[in-house]
Amino acid sequence: MKLIYFIARRSITILVWAVISGSISGICTSALLGVINLALNENQALSRNLIYLFVLLAAVVPVARITSEVLLNHLGQNALLNLRVEMSRLLLNQPLRRVEELGSHRILSVLLDDIPSITGLISSIPLLCINFAVVIACMAYLIWLSPTLFFIMLVFMVIGITTYFLPIRIAKSRFRAVREEYDNLQKQFNALVRGAKELKIHRERRTAFLDSVLARSAGKIRDNNVAGSNIYTVAASWGQLLAFVVIGLLILVNSNLGHGHHAITGFALCLLYMVGPLQMIMNVMPQMGRAKIAIEKIDNLGLDLKQSVEANHTSSPFKSDSRKGRIDFIDVIYRYFGEDGREFQLGPINLSFEPGEIVVLAGGNGSGKTTLAKVLCGLYVPLSGTIRFQGRELTPDLIDDYRQYFSVVFSDFHLFEALLGLCSEKVDERAKEYLSEMGLDLKVSITDGKFSTIDLSQGQRKRLALLVAYLEDRPIYLFDEWAADQDPRFKETFYRSLVPELKERGKTIFLVSHDDRFYDVGDRIITLESGMVTAETRQAIGLQAVSQLI
Repeated sequence: MKLIYFIARRSITILVWAVISGSISGICTSALLGVINLALNENQALSRNLIYLFVLLAAVVPVARITSEVLLNHLGQNALLNLRVEMSRLLLNQPLRRVEELGSHRILSVLLDDIPSITGLISSIPLLCINFAVVIACMAYLIWLSPTLFFIMLVFMVIGITTYFLPIRIAKSRFRAVREEYDNLQKQFNALVRGAKELKIHRERRTAFLDSVLARSAGKIRDNNVAGSNIYTVAASWGQLLAFVVIGLLILVNSNLGHGHHAITGFALCLLYMVGPLQMIMNVMPQMGRAKIAIEKIDNLGLDLKQSVEANHTSSPFKSDSRKGRIDFIDVIYRYFGEDGREFQLGPINLSFEPGEIVVLAGGNGSGKTTLAKVLCGLYVPLSGTIRFQGRELTPDLIDDYRQYFSVVFSDFHLFEALLGLCSEKVDERAKEYLSEMGLDLKVSITDGKFSTIDLSQGQRKRLALLVAYLEDRPIYLFDEWAADQDPRFKETFYRSLVPELKERGKTIFLVSHDDRFYDVGDRIITLESGMVTAETRQAIGLQAVSQLI
């Protein structure tokens, strides 16, 4: 219902007019049938009024239908646009850990498959209105022709509808199984793209992946789709067959009841015409089933489409002076469950970070360095404890303002093709200077705030990410294993030249690193193990003790 509310709120005018025009088309179509039946049973020349009415109805029906179809197209595409943008905005408003737990395969399935299923159903509303209007108007006409024959027809309609919906439940369960498996198939497609090198180089692995993993998942989707669609097809055909049975029975009953030729002709004509609209309504049922499952999947993401997620562009409550950027951690604890189901806890952490210092975060794999880095820059919100920035406690409404003081390059960074959010007129000129400094000026150019290419080695892409961070020019920099993919020469340049240069500009720098031979660049070294700070060493004390702890 939240999704329906969201779409209706954004497209209420189009929706109302599409329903009105569709209903007019349906009612006029039924009226046209009545006029035709009346004309067929006239024993004398057609009256001028009947001819005028026929022409009027014949003109209104296509105009109203075209209007409804055009509005339907706008409605569907507007709903698709609004839902995708709003869902993306809401996802970015979710805690980062929640997005990581969902995984890209589930999120992409919702954005690329579930949303079109829902908007497709919304687009069908005017068509449903047209066909419902036709059916209702035809039934009203049939009551007027003969209440007795209509009651007989109604009994068979109830039987038909009841027997139609019994197998539909089975079909819905099949489509639900399709949607559940679709998440897994999306996951395997991700593995196909990301693991292409490993699959190409190992024939047995490639064969096993294609035949035992990918084909099996795709096969489950095929089997359930075929079974569900076949059930809908049989159910719809049964309804169509029942309509012809009813016509035959009415003709038989009419001969015994002694109704006139006019009544049975009208019934036969209307019932034959109603088969099409009823078939159209039945054809929407599979779409309704898929849309219901899609809505459940979106609800499972925990997104509330009624909540306001408009960007807050008010001025920051924090001071822009980088010299006043002290960060205090007071009994900070963060906890999460890994993919293996094991709990990992960071903290409690009690640390203070002074503006303008270089802090090295050291420790082995899985020690909590990256988790601490994400808490530091506000991507992970502590479960308990307090973080203070510039003397102010970080509350939920201040977290996003706090994040804007960080420029970050994570080990699993994403590089955008354009310099998004950097609107300075001199950004291209500054970017070209940094390209030369990064040794990329012969490989990449920048025009109108866009890289000519990002199809580079991992180390070169990281240099471009560093360039973007330089252009952001924020008070605090955080680099997560940035130098891991660099050649020895540029690794030396990063630690001995670029990092000290940032410090000279008054920046606070956090370095998540295993490069212990460059630890001397830091003012302070914080060592973690199993989520706990095991050592905090300042350069005045020396590095020998730290090396022994790692």
